[in-house]
This record gives sequence, C-alpha cells and structure tokens, in this order.
Amino acid sequence: DKLNALWTAVAPLVKNKQLKGIFIEVSFPNEQPDQFLFGHLTPNYLMKEMHVLEDLAGKGSLNNFKVIITHLKPPAKNIIKIKEQLKTQNDLGLKIIYPEQGKNFEL
Repeated sequence: DKLNALWTAVAPLVKNKQLKGIFIEVSFPNEQPDQFLFGHLTPNYLMKEMHVLEDLAGKGSLNNFKVIITHLKPPAKNIIKIKEQLKTQNDLGLKIIYPEQGKNFEL
C-alpha cells in the first residue's frame, strides 16, 4: 500500500509532465520466489506497479518516462536476466536507464 500511496501522490506530476523520472530498485529476476524477495522488486512486480501509475496518471502518460533502475543484485547472470526481462516486459514505452558508477546521465 505504500507504493500505491506514492503513485497516487506523483500521478498528477506525471500527467502534467512535471516529474522527469523515478529511481526504483529491481533486485531480483522474475524467477526469485516471493518468500525470498524480502520487500524487493522483480521485473514483473515493477511493471505491475508501473501499470498502476499509468492507470492513475492516464493512458500513455508513461511513454518515454525515465525509470532509473537501482540495486540490481549479483551474480552477473541475474543482472543480465533482469535487464532482458525488463526490456521484454516494457509495454508502456518506459525509458529504462541503468546508471553506472562514475558516469553521468540526464533526466
């Protein structure tokens, strides 16, 4: 319910193009059992949440919206899998960004 409260608060900002993007963690691939998520997100859960935000902000409001993914947990094969799953499941046209330490990126 905490994410729902957040989405409700920021939906008007998304709708009015006042929010450039969000930072959010996706720590595990979809295969991680729910009992071992410990509150972290998978690509499936992130996309479900992004659909909730779009429902509140309006159809198409997340097209090209920047989502900066943080806290990807090793090993490297999991990180690769998370990125592949997010790419495959991105049916909202999100601009998914993976920040790299020491490198600049723009919102």
